[in-house]
Formats: sequence, structure tokens, C-alpha cells
Amino acid sequence: MKLTDLHLVLFLTRGASLEKWDHTGSLARELYLYKELAKALGSVTVLSYGDERELAYLPQLQGIQVAYNRWRLPLPLYVLLLPFLHWRLLRKATIFKTNQIRGAEVALWAKMVHRKALIVRCGYVWSRNAQNQVAHQLKGSSWEVRQARWIERLTFSR
Repeated sequence: MKLTDLHLVLFLTRGASLEKWDHTGSLARELYLYKELAKALGSVTVLSYGDERELAYLPQLQGIQVAYNRWRLPLPLYVLLLPFLHWRLLRKATIFKTNQIRGAEVALWAKMVHRKALIVRCGYVWSRNAQNQVAHQLKGSSWEVRQARWIERLTFSR
């Protein structure tokens, strides 16, 4: 298989969107890698949790496609149904990739449904970060720590 035969689908961090990246000033930095990959691969698609406002970013994406929550479903329902809502896109993909561990369970769920390769980018260990925040009473909860550990265990063992 040649690189130009590969179709990469990037799963954004759960709840994230191109619009949120833009508002935090990280859009250009976050997209740089995928713009470079798009030059070598057959195609790259960003799977966003945003709505139709994501389409406004197409000119900046330089050939990268974007899939979004066009149904405007609540986040928990969109997460659950995502592998089916984006069936055609995910079926045609060759590789799934996560942007962070938070939300990796969605990509793992899609991987199991569609039987695709999955690359998990961790960035930081979510459970350690959540545990530190709880310990220092900054924010978060013990529920978040347990959820993070479960997702990490599930994702890293596959």
C-alpha cells in the first residue's frame, strides 16, 4: 500500500472543534501536522464535535476535509452514535488517530465497529493530570480520575 492510498481520520479531543481551537489561538499550530500529512497521504479528515460553523474553516484547511455534528446532537449522544452517523467516512478510512487521550474511547469504539487501525496520541496522561488537580483542589473530581484511568486502560491495552 502506498502513502497516497491512506485516508487518515483525526478524532478531536472529546468536545473539541476547529472553532474552539481558533478561539484559544491554537488552530494553526494544531493543524500544521495534518496539513503536512495531507501532502503525503491520500486524504485527511478532521472529525469534530462542532456544528456547521466548522465549514467556515475549510479555506484554512488546505485540502483537509472536516466532518462535524451536523445533527446538533447533545455530546453524550453524538459520542455514542458517532461510528454510525459518520459510517461512510469511517468505512473508507484506513487509519484512525486521536488528538488526546480524552475522547480516545470514541475512536476506540469506531475502531471496533469499523475494524480499522488506531493511533492513540496521549499528549499527557489524563489520569495523572486529573489526580493532581483533585489533590490540589484546582478542579476535577475523583469521578474524572476514575474515568480517565478506565479510558487509558482500555485504550492502551488494545
